[in-house]
Amino acid sequence: MGNSGSNDVTIEKEDDKYVITSDGIKLSPALLGRMMDQNPSKASSEDMDTLRKKATDAILKEREKVTESERVAAATRELLKDREQQMNDLVETWKERLEEEKKKHHNFYDLTMKEYEEALEKTEKKLKKPSLSPICESFRDNVLACYQQHPKQTLNCSQSVADFTKCVSNAKRSALDHS
Repeated sequence: MGNSGSNDVTIEKEDDKYVITSDGIKLSPALLGRMMDQNPSKASSEDMDTLRKKATDAILKEREKVTESERVAAATRELLKDREQQMNDLVETWKERLEEEKKKHHNFYDLTMKEYEEALEKTEKKLKKPSLSPICESFRDNVLACYQQHPKQTLNCSQSVADFTKCVSNAKRSALDHS
């Protein structure tokens, strides 16, 4: 299954015993015998060949499992790498969107504040604060002086009161006309 390595199995003789080696795995006759559930000293040449064939098949199957595991691990690493890249891309996208929304919010805030200040200024112009300087001061002083001179004869001051009233009415009319 996609195994690109060699499937060579070598049979070597060590100390009058045959040893099967494959990729650094050594199988002694005793181990082969245990695999066959028999005594290695009684094993015939045919049994040894069968045993070698089984050992070779077992090694090849194990290699295929390892190769398959490596392939799955590589695919998993690749998938994980792709997912991490997707997550990083999403993080960047959302950071950009957040910055755009912050800019929109800031622009909207600035526009709202500008409109508020313009409306406030317009309203303040319409609703002028009353003038704190006294109006018709000289007429008022004349009325007070007259009342002090004639405390018991207030009708003598009627002309001064009429002039003061006329001055106040003119000042009211003038203030209403300018607004």
